[in-house]
Amino acid sequence: MNANTDTDGLLKALRKLDETGRGLFVEYLPTEKVKDVLLLLLRERDAMPDTSESSAQVVVKKEQDIIDIASEIEEAEAETNDQREVDEAPKPLDMSMYLHVLDNSGQVTLKNFGYLSLFVQTELKRRFEGTWAMNIARTQRYAMFTLTPERYMTEPYCIRNLVIGTTRRERRRYIQGDDELKERPDYGCIDARKPCAHFIRYQGRCVILLVPLPEAVRRSMDWREIGYWVL
Repeated sequence: MNANTDTDGLLKALRKLDETGRGLFVEYLPTEKVKDVLLLLLRERDAMPDTSESSAQVVVKKEQDIIDIASEIEEAEAETNDQREVDEAPKPLDMSMYLHVLDNSGQVTLKNFGYLSLFVQTELKRRFEGTWAMNIARTQRYAMFTLTPERYMTEPYCIRNLVIGTTRRERRRYIQGDDELKERPDYGCIDARKPCAHFIRYQGRCVILLVPLPEAVRRSMDWREIGYWVL
């Protein structure tokens, strides 16, 4: 079968399909084949006598069909490239979470995140993920941090500051000072209504530690309540 016969058969097959069928077909159609079909349509138009308005409409319809096919291919390629970028990006590790809890005497206890009610767990996770899951760039940065969290345990930045700041200069220092590093939240997290969290090593594992709101802000809230952690 020569190239012209092959192209003619391809064009006939496309004409028999509905719009949905064409879309599925052209998603895997090489761009060179689309060019061959377009050239065939142009040759048919040149050979067709322009004797009536209906003939011209047929040619226009054919050309519009091939333009639509080409557009669908371009859109499919763009979507494939975007999806490939997402697929190839590193995925964040699902790290265990712990809670920095203060008792009445000011002693610190680390509580398992699972001790919270399902509602509080869900809401805190939703807000925490909202810090890094809003776009691909932040998700990729957060994924990088979870792959090597030990590198960031001594950094004077919470996870939110690491994610939203692409350079050290952009990352906000803790307003509370280094003496309270990882014991109180950054005011940026408080204002954003996001839980403030850090990477720490606990019981031989790298985990995420959530720190509570300042006492003046959380007032008499119990650590099991959402208001102990976020506004």
